[in-house]
Amino acid sequence: MFPVTEKWAAQDGVRLHYLVSGAEDVARTPLVFVPGGLGAAEDYMADMPAFAPRLCVAMSLRGQGVSDAPDAGYRLQDFTADLEAVLAASEVERPCLMAYSMAVPIAIAYAAQHAHRLGGLILGDYPAVYPQLPPEWVDSAVFMLGRLNDRPIMEAIQQESAETPLWEQLPAITCPVLVLRGG
Repeated sequence: MFPVTEKWAAQDGVRLHYLVSGAEDVARTPLVFVPGGLGAAEDYMADMPAFAPRLCVAMSLRGQGVSDAPDAGYRLQDFTADLEAVLAASEVERPCLMAYSMAVPIAIAYAAQHAHRLGGLILGDYPAVYPQLPPEWVDSAVFMLGRLNDRPIMEAIQQESAETPLWEQLPAITCPVLVLRGG
């Protein structure tokens, strides 16, 4: 079994779950997985061994995985603060953030404010816009994921979502960036 350590961070009273594998090695940039949409830290456990011995951190945003699920606090700035809290608690130095899907705007928002703290960004399959989720997104998400008990969380995410274009913040990102797009 590949060694993974379970850890916790806190952001405004919300406990955030994250996993750590590998060891700090100044020759290798740490990698932080920021899951898309409704993903969780555990989704990246199978990927972590491929990056060994590189230090890897995989996080669960609020309302996902085993992180706390408050009744409110699901705005872009809340998720960005979650990312900042996990980075601070994990004490990683200049990591590369790997963000996928709806986590891409979260990583962009963080990087635009804190590019000096990052070694790089890997952005997968999503534009520089945080979306306004339509009401029908809730039913689709519940059905696709089979998470009937999480409907209140998904409703809160949908209700607090607001379209937030981040295109104008891109010039503030000074770290190396890799953009991946599937078809």
